Amino acid sequence: MKKRHLVFSVLILALFACASVSSAFANLNNEPTVVNAADYSSYWNGIDTSGKTVGNTFRKSLQDIMKSKGTKTGSNSYKGLNTILAKSDADPKDSSKVIPFYHGPNESVTASWNTTINKEHTWPNSRGAGENSGYAGTDPQVIRPTLIKDNSSRGNSMFAESGAYDPASLGYEPARGEAARIILYAATMYYNKSTSGAGGTSKGSKPLELTNNVSDSASNCTMGRLRDLLKWNLQYPVTDAEVRRNNYLTSINYARNPFIDNPEWANFIWDDNGIRQSPYDPTSSYSPVSISSSSESQIPSGAKYQMIQDTRELVIGKHYAIAGENSTSYFAMKNEIKATYYIDQVQVNVTDGILTSADGMCDFVLEEGTTPGTYAFHDASAGYLNGVMSGTHYNVGYQTNGSAKNTDWTISSYKDGFSLMSGNGVYASHYAEKADFTGSQYAAELYLFELIDGPTPTSSSSQATSEHPPVSHSDSSGAGGTGCGGSIVGTLAVSTIGLFGLGLAFAIKKRK
Repeated sequence: MKKRHLVFSVLILALFACASVSSAFANLNNEPTVVNAADYSSYWNGIDTSGKTVGNTFRKSLQDIMKSKGTKTGSNSYKGLNTILAKSDADPKDSSKVIPFYHGPNESVTASWNTTINKEHTWPNSRGAGENSGYAGTDPQVIRPTLIKDNSSRGNSMFAESGAYDPASLGYEPARGEAARIILYAATMYYNKSTSGAGGTSKGSKPLELTNNVSDSASNCTMGRLRDLLKWNLQYPVTDAEVRRNNYLTSINYARNPFIDNPEWANFIWDDNGIRQSPYDPTSSYSPVSISSSSESQIPSGAKYQMIQDTRELVIGKHYAIAGENSTSYFAMKNEIKATYYIDQVQVNVTDGILTSADGMCDFVLEEGTTPGTYAFHDASAGYLNGVMSGTHYNVGYQTNGSAKNTDWTISSYKDGFSLMSGNGVYASHYAEKADFTGSQYAAELYLFELIDGPTPTSSSSQATSEHPPVSHSDSSGAGGTGCGGSIVGTLAVSTIGLFGLGLAFAIKKRK
């Protein structure tokens, strides 16, 4: 009996040690736990995305879930937002700083309230947001930390490309998409709530609603311009900052923003003229945005990639860089949009066919496309590489899911490299004169480099050909939640088994 107790005791101690060390590593940086958006895929269960449920009926179905699951929404004071925003908008590289609204991820500032930054009512205070608990003006999904001077410049203007305040006017164009999705959220969460008790500088009583009239009276509690917001929402991909703050706010029981999880849902509620009355034809199915909570990119600067020569070298699940060149240098796709549907570039060093990664460079995981013989390129920060037609223009950019044909790429050998053509017939090309990547109606030469020094994908013995792509494999760089968490747990699991074996061997030896 004592021998069995010895083995059992050793096993229990080993398991306790595993749990304790794992917990210590999970809290190593004393940061709030931020769960990947993919882990919230069931959050919106029950929503009819067939396109038959539209307008206020669809809006109410979203609001019901937001209210039932966002139990903290409406509970805090206006002043209490300071503590929440310091975490929800924190710079992931320096938690003592925040990224001010209307600015990009590399423009963070020290969170010094009412000295450097203050709180921006994206839906203006005077237009119905107010500052009392229970209204939009105290909802951390609606209020953002902003440079004081930027807040003053905007005033209570609506958002629009012309005739009002353009969120991209300070040079950070993705702010248009961010602003649009916040306003769409507010017009969903508070569309049927009187603003008579909103407080602050709010003077009206009407519920929050959207309009195309940018000169509408503040007392009508409207925001817009509606058609610009709908355009920006789909035109500008969801940013890392949006995903991080959406996940953080959900983790502390505030309502999620549905339009960050699926931007297209806005079109189920509105069209360019107002509340949608007719059925909507969805262009893509629901696919939650997913992003690692551990860093902006899972590939460190300085990682090595090797140029590939043949499509048969492509392997689903492995990491790739896409590059072009001019007469003297190579340039890789960056995880930023330079302008509307133009991808910025970053110069990289290529020596003897080996590319050294640079800050901001896209690291694409190769996935199967949705149609046979095609592939999708997914970057953890930027999203899926897409090629789309806008009128007569051929464009490339990023989007947050890979279910539409514009993210399905046919890869073919072309000159000394490859041509990449989307399902819409748009070729990705490098425009050296303009220092960016853009779309073209003609095949263009690009280069593919496979990661050889960095995270290793799930084992795959299959090589892809343009005729027969192998079955998609998971990318192991995301396993375990953070870059080191999975390996730590795995190591501890092995250690636990080892300790169990040691205890068992000891008991057997004693028995002999």
